Amino acid sequence: MTRRKKKDTPISDEALRSEFPAWSDKIRARCENGKLEYGDKSFSKDPLALIEELEQECLDIPGWSFITYCRLQQMKRALTEALNRTLHDAAGQLETAADSPRRNGRPA
Repeated sequence: MTRRKKKDTPISDEALRSEFPAWSDKIRARCENGKLEYGDKSFSKDPLALIEELEQECLDIPGWSFITYCRLQQMKRALTEALNRTLHDAAGQLETAADSPRRNGRPA
């Protein structure tokens, strides 16, 4: 990642310009799908039921965050292992090349 200069556009401005439209489109699509599936029931639903639904959503978010964290840790371990294998293999190839016999002053 490159360092940003002070005169550059703020990250928030870039995100609003480049990511917000797609995010907004996804929210609109979810609302449209909800309208088709549930009609306008949510607008007349008991406020306590809405609060309970929101509570459930608030619990889902950290739950999914934990699952994502676990997956990221798995990917990090796998990447670290792959990099270590690559470095080990490269070191072995260098050792083999250094130990190979030379012909006419050149490597074989």
